[in-house]
Amino acid sequence: MSNIFGSSAPQFICNGTTVNLDHFVITKDEPEYINLMRPSVITHRMNLELLGYYWHFEGTEYLSKYTTPSSKYDELMPYLYSTVQLSRFRDKNLMQDKYGTPVDFIIYEMTPAYLDGIKRDYDILLIKMRSIQFVDMQKYLQTESGLDILTEDGKAITGG
Repeated sequence: MSNIFGSSAPQFICNGTTVNLDHFVITKDEPEYINLMRPSVITHRMNLELLGYYWHFEGTEYLSKYTTPSSKYDELMPYLYSTVQLSRFRDKNLMQDKYGTPVDFIIYEMTPAYLDGIKRDYDILLIKMRSIQFVDMQKYLQTESGLDILTEDGKAITGG
């Protein structure tokens, strides 16, 4: 897997155990903006305050690419509803908050499926997780050309 942010597959850590997702295809890797809108008591003008960003991470683990798909399935399924720390690309750090502390994610969905008919082992496992703490956007937003991305108020967010 090659990407401008990293060049290896994702992994997560749960209670000190590292779990590699060697055949993972990312389908959603994006922030969720948490805003607070409230009117001014004096001017009645609506004010917008950005509180922070949660992160959504979803994708498909291709179990069929492993020598024993059922073993990988059995390894992953116990982590459903677990709190984990995520490294979107193995050659990068865990996702962090603005203080540099790893952010916790909860794996809230794991759906096994077949690609072409029912057989003994599942072919894929759809995995969805979401951060339960705000992430530091300055570390995760950058463009392919290295240019800054602008926030809603025009301030530059520099990729890191």
